[in-house]
Amino acid sequence: MAEIETADAQDSYEKGVIVLVTGCLIAKDNVRKKFTQTFILAPQDNSYFIFSDVFRHIGDSKSQINSVPMASMKIPHHLPRMATNDDCIVCADTLKWVAYGPCGHKEVCSTCVIHLRLVCEDRRCCLCKCESNTIFVTRALGDYTKAINDFTAFPDDPPEGQVGPYWYHGGTQAFFDDLDQYKMMKAMCMLSCAVCQKNEQRTAGSKRRGEF
Repeated sequence: MAEIETADAQDSYEKGVIVLVTGCLIAKDNVRKKFTQTFILAPQDNSYFIFSDVFRHIGDSKSQINSVPMASMKIPHHLPRMATNDDCIVCADTLKWVAYGPCGHKEVCSTCVIHLRLVCEDRRCCLCKCESNTIFVTRALGDYTKAINDFTAFPDDPPEGQVGPYWYHGGTQAFFDDLDQYKMMKAMCMLSCAVCQKNEQRTAGSKRRGEF
């Protein structure tokens, strides 16, 4: 059985929606498994499809519902925040790599930012909604995270690959200061859905048959 504690939604680009759900799964032995789930509803024709569905198990706790009388149960005035300063505010996963634009907000992981820019074509900051034509991806080190204060220092029309001390990904207009992270994000952007590919092939085949 699942219990939903919170469900928050935030508008994204082109009528897309980012959804964050928190709750717990209750097993037969009354162990409550806390979780967070984040996914993106991306518009497609007259419906939506779910993209980047991230389910994260947070921890277990023994349920006291059957063993503690209701009169002695205490309900906290404030529920604990599921994401900390070291967690991505979108997927609630631990921040290892961050991506940010000229606004300087470093609270979203590079994977979520790349997904939003690539799939939803949403180039806005998740916090302040400022549009960022160019972003910078670096390792998350808290107060010691590398800061780019002047994004105009980046070239306007850089080639794909190494550009000075950085690596540039043209599909998301992102500069990386780590080669391995650049390669991983570039490979992720090349992934495609087999179902969508088959549908596109069927559509292309129908068009070719219609031309004869």
